[in-house]
Amino acid sequence: RPLGLRASTQLLERLQVPPARRPGLLALAQGNPLTLELLATFDISGMKLRPGQIIPALLPELLRQLDASDAESAWLDAFYGEIEAPSRLTTRAARLYLEVGLPAELERWLANRVRSAEGLRANLERSFSESGAAAQWRAHRLERLGLWRLAVVEAEHALNSGVKNASMLELDIALWEARSAEYDTAVARLTRVLANRPDGLQADSLVAFANVLLEAGETTRAEEVLEQARRMLSDASGTIAFGEVWALLARCAVRRNDLRTAMSQIGRGREAQALIETVDSRAARYLNALLQEVRAEIALAERDLGGARANLRQARDAFRDLGRPRDALRCLIDLGRTELDDQDTRLACDTLRAATKM
Repeated sequence: RPLGLRASTQLLERLQVPPARRPGLLALAQGNPLTLELLATFDISGMKLRPGQIIPALLPELLRQLDASDAESAWLDAFYGEIEAPSRLTTRAARLYLEVGLPAELERWLANRVRSAEGLRANLERSFSESGAAAQWRAHRLERLGLWRLAVVEAEHALNSGVKNASMLELDIALWEARSAEYDTAVARLTRVLANRPDGLQADSLVAFANVLLEAGETTRAEEVLEQARRMLSDASGTIAFGEVWALLARCAVRRNDLRTAMSQIGRGREAQALIETVDSRAARYLNALLQEVRAEIALAERDLGGARANLRQARDAFRDLGRPRDALRCLIDLGRTELDDQDTRLACDTLRAATKM
């Protein structure tokens, strides 16, 4: 808030400005206290400055004129929020720069000074340097909220801070990048992680990654990832991941128009389903729904629209009952498209409205 005439005059008196100079400084400052202090500090005779030019011209000059120790003291006091003495205009100038933003060279210098601080200032710096575990927790929370790009940012902060199982976190980052449609970056990161052969690598992560690529139409890349997962699961034929691999490989084969291979791979998936059913009926039902969805794609390729609709309805119902709305929504949209292709416009409209509500 600008100062009034009386307050501005009192400030110039406190700054010991001669009475003869005060009217000119009051006119230039227009009630801005920082401008008044700068005008009182510098000799502006001969300088042609408009009111809006005073702070941009004189504030940097104030900091340039300081010797090294005073400059360092001003910057560090501003950074750490030390109590500002009324006469310490340099600290206020440094604080204004901090609020607006520093040039890169000055920012690096200040960061180095803060890192080399001692005593209470060092404790303060450490208290704001959070562990990688907190950033990792936030990344997984953002993943659950579906905020993939923000999850990637937090996970990369966690990697820079140091976390356990960094390779597994990088695999998660690749998955989130793929879900954010950054496929080239995601595949490059995945290749880098797999080249290091990290301990504890789970095929489930590769299957989830391949699924995202398939939904985006990246069939060739998805097939490469699935083949890696299949080799990892060669001795785990009774797991849900093993069945998912075959179902997704069958989907890749359909998109290559290799229906015979697709049917063979569905058969391998059915074998995995039969093994799982005796242990986990819920997982077996999920795998069955996934295979039915692929079977619907084969029926569409063969122009068997009735068979495709039947399979999609059954897969949609199973996914919905299992609490998997993303998969159910995918089936619902495909079902609506199939009904449109079958000239059943009224039913297709109802199906797509249901997809919109979901």
